[in-house]
Amino acid sequence: MTEQPKRIGQYLLVTLYVLIGIQTWNEQMDFTNAYGIALILSGIGILISLLWGPTKGLYYGLLTFPLAFEFLYYDIIAPRMPLFLIHLNLNTLLFCGFYAIFLWVMYAKKLHYLAWVTFLFGFIHVENQLPQQLFASISYREAGQVEQTPIRNALRELNKHEEAPVYLICLDGYPDLTATAFAKNSRADSLLKANHFHSERHKAKSFQTPVSVRYLLTGKLYPQTFTNLNAVAFGNELQISLHNAAPSTYQIYVGSVLVDYQLAKPFFSVFAPVRPNRLLLKPFKRYFGAECYIGSSAAMERYHGELISQIDGKPRQLKFLHFLTFHGFSTDYREFMKDIPIADQLLHRILQQINLNAPHAKVIIFSDHGERFTEGLDPYSSIFYRNF
Repeated sequence: MTEQPKRIGQYLLVTLYVLIGIQTWNEQMDFTNAYGIALILSGIGILISLLWGPTKGLYYGLLTFPLAFEFLYYDIIAPRMPLFLIHLNLNTLLFCGFYAIFLWVMYAKKLHYLAWVTFLFGFIHVENQLPQQLFASISYREAGQVEQTPIRNALRELNKHEEAPVYLICLDGYPDLTATAFAKNSRADSLLKANHFHSERHKAKSFQTPVSVRYLLTGKLYPQTFTNLNAVAFGNELQISLHNAAPSTYQIYVGSVLVDYQLAKPFFSVFAPVRPNRLLLKPFKRYFGAECYIGSSAAMERYHGELISQIDGKPRQLKFLHFLTFHGFSTDYREFMKDIPIADQLLHRILQQINLNAPHAKVIIFSDHGERFTEGLDPYSSIFYRNF
């Protein structure tokens, strides 16, 4: 390799390892977990790239951060395999063995250009949202024509002298299951009707959470993908729109991961972190509890517990409470079937809190969109219930 390409390769690899280090450190500030090994691995990667050249740094990266392999195996192959095969450790080892042979053949045969293509494919796949996120944060605009939406129409029905608390409860990604094959597995419709809610037909304008939430609360429909980088502007707009729609003396509260970076961090990062080789992580994971990980059930429970506590029955207040129920976490019907009772139980807890603390509250329970990835479900089919 000539001097100039060598320098370019070194700079590229060092940039990658520095980026991994920054992302990992940002996560470890809140969650000390096994992923912290990426800090050490990225530091070693910088040293190898600078001391022994970009070729050895490249193969080290392909081994410790196998981005292309992780995408191919865990995102493409594994979801399409029978569950009993996915749960076999031998199965993972087998595919990792194929990957190791692939790396050895490239290195032994000096197929370094193929190695760079593999590396760049994986890197681009992981970081492909970054340009879009940066553009969205720069181009965010609050201006736009205001349309009427089901929520804004319902709020207009409130008497200007109203004092009862108003709760707008978003169950993110909760599909309308009443006319689907999944209906018999969900108690949502019967729970809500037993608590004096009536349903209204509603179709989401977008299956992107922030686009739909913005439309429902402000009446503005922009096909703009959300990024935490514009959370302040997004939150201010929701606050102002709800203040204008509510009775004039009402206080407004917005509880959502869309508007608060600290709320969002337990569930997703501003930039998706690059994870180390999963086999390297296994020895470390045993020393860390599940509650330490981003997106853990413990973090979810803390977030939902805080939102439920906001249902306190205090008069002259309007609160938007954004619960993460389905939210596109499912990828096929098997996982979706497991998520239904969990989502229903969360709804049951919300209704219990309303009956206990705010029995006279005006409540709208809705979803921003339906489930986005499960086959047989319309991602635009969302729920909408209210008790007034």
